[in-house]
Amino acid sequence: MRKFFVNIYKVSALEWNFIRRDKPLLIVLIGALIAYSLIYSVIYAPEIYTEVKVAVVDNDRTAESRKMIRSLNASPLIEKAATATSLEEAKEMFLRREVSGIIVIPSGFEKDIMSGIKANFAVYADGSYFLAYKQTFFGAIDAMLAENNNIETERFMLAGKSEKDATFLSEPLKLKAQFMFNRYSGYATFLIPSILILIIQQTLLIAIGMISGLWSERKLYREKYFNGAIPKFSVTEIIGGKTLLYVGIELLLFFYIIFIEYKLFNFPFRADSLDLFIFILPYLLACIFLGITLSPLFRYRETSIITFFATSIPLIMLTGISWSEQAIPKALILFGDIIPSTPAVNGFVRMQTMGASFSDILPEYIHLWILCGIFFITSIFSIKVLLNRHSK
Repeated sequence: MRKFFVNIYKVSALEWNFIRRDKPLLIVLIGALIAYSLIYSVIYAPEIYTEVKVAVVDNDRTAESRKMIRSLNASPLIEKAATATSLEEAKEMFLRREVSGIIVIPSGFEKDIMSGIKANFAVYADGSYFLAYKQTFFGAIDAMLAENNNIETERFMLAGKSEKDATFLSEPLKLKAQFMFNRYSGYATFLIPSILILIIQQTLLIAIGMISGLWSERKLYREKYFNGAIPKFSVTEIIGGKTLLYVGIELLLFFYIIFIEYKLFNFPFRADSLDLFIFILPYLLACIFLGITLSPLFRYRETSIITFFATSIPLIMLTGISWSEQAIPKALILFGDIIPSTPAVNGFVRMQTMGASFSDILPEYIHLWILCGIFFITSIFSIKVLLNRHSK
């Protein structure tokens, strides 16, 4: 038994000595997680996108159209960057990226309001940029609702109502929206937790695949794992050594994310710290065993990088965080269930962002342990394949 643990340590030390001398590997395994998490956090730290620049085309040029423009300017979501004399001029501004949206007030706007006819105005939002589109659209709605209330109040006052009664009648029901778990409806609170969990998986898979590809290229398996034709280590010792190294590295990185980066950018922190580490352990093990399982597929270092970078966006969509599960084909949902990031993202978000207890995420926790067992078995076969391939 003592020899077994000594050999596990030797495999772990052997792999670490190789990684620390290989800068690309070190960057992928450690630097990438820190760099990407910081980049995403810095970009989305403001939470919401405000003062989206729009061009306003006022074809009515009346008191009511000017009131509407003042209401638009009062919205914190949009900012009138320019007044265009025509829709064509506004389009030119948009194509030059001077504005991200266009609002057109048609001629007859005031006349329709005075006649009691429903007045219209047009909003052109940049559909290629989700955040700008959303803020332009909702900013215009806010302005429209504010102007509707003003118009209704004036009408009731003209009918003889007091200002207090007119204000009440124009808005008898007042909506007060309370965003649960995401106070500002911010993009960082929504996106960052799931992205960080996915980055852990992808960097682990890339690093393990890179080592396998590099050792295959340079025929290092024979040098590292064999004494002549006899393996130095058993299959379980190799898996144990790799696992010990990568779990240790990733737990330190996870500590950095939770206790430094989350605090630095003031992201919501509603989970118990110990529960988070208990939950993340089977996730790390499942990712490591999956990486070892896939190792024989990579005969060149670059193959691993290309493969796992290309799968990052589809994998985050399979979690159901950025795209509703109801809109995903069942076959893809079943495929997503065998990827560790799917239950891990859902469990982590529920604990960290929503404040769920450990018992609430027990299904995801059990799911991860099941994946651990499956990938541990498959990793044994993969190591045997690699040893047989490089035994001669």
